[in-house]
Amino acid sequence: MGLLDTILTALGLKKAQETFSDAPPPPAAAPVSDDDDDDDDDDDGEGRDYDLEARDDAASFDFDGDIERYFAAKFRIEQNWEDEDRRASLFAEHGIRNPQHWHQVEATFGRWSQSPAARAKYPTPGDLSQAQMNAT
Repeated sequence: MGLLDTILTALGLKKAQETFSDAPPPPAAAPVSDDDDDDDDDDDGEGRDYDLEARDDAASFDFDGDIERYFAAKFRIEQNWEDEDRRASLFAEHGIRNPQHWHQVEATFGRWSQSPAARAKYPTPGDLSQAQMNAT
């Protein structure tokens, strides 16, 4: 019985329907296998290196002095991620070696954004988001 039927029955506008069935319940759906060959991966076949990401490396970016440059680069890199030639050009422009290094820079930014220096300049997450929107 759906929500509308329940409401109509509660208001007395519809007679309650009894639904009894001798049929067994439907079988459970077969579990979906996890296909490791997905073509929608972001890493273009190059795996993430979480040990590398744990170490700070801001590449050519200065988060304290010129956060707008990082936000603009991030926007352009994300927009051109699937175009490997364009992405490589943007990486070279910003001193980024490869996709793993880019993820390391992003992780470094994430840690920086929680630092006292970042909190002093951008007290709330909204302030940081506004700076990102202004840069892009």
